[in-house]
Amino acid sequence: MDDESRRLELAPQERLDSWKEIAAYLKRGTRTVQRWEREQGLPVHRLGGRKQGGVFAYRRELDEWWHGRSLDIRGAAKRWQIWGKMAVTLLAVVSVAGLIVLMRS
Repeated sequence: MDDESRRLELAPQERLDSWKEIAAYLKRGTRTVQRWEREQGLPVHRLGGRKQGGVFAYRRELDEWWHGRSLDIRGAAKRWQIWGKMAVTLLAVVSVAGLIVLMRS
């Protein structure tokens, strides 16, 4: 099923018809959700396909985007945790090597 067919199946109550409604649904400010659309691919549709003008979004698409984003954030946190442990280990090795060099002199 293509995207257009899926959108037509969504019930009218699934649709949020303004930046304000989208922001309230995501419990964020209007400017935040506008930035997410620009920078992180928040699934917002524009009336008539124009850059300016009215917008709308479907709750289900926002939920899917939010869930995917949460997985990305958890993955990033895990990567930072691993890098942090590696940095501490490297610092310890360099410190021990420095002490050995100082003790031999």
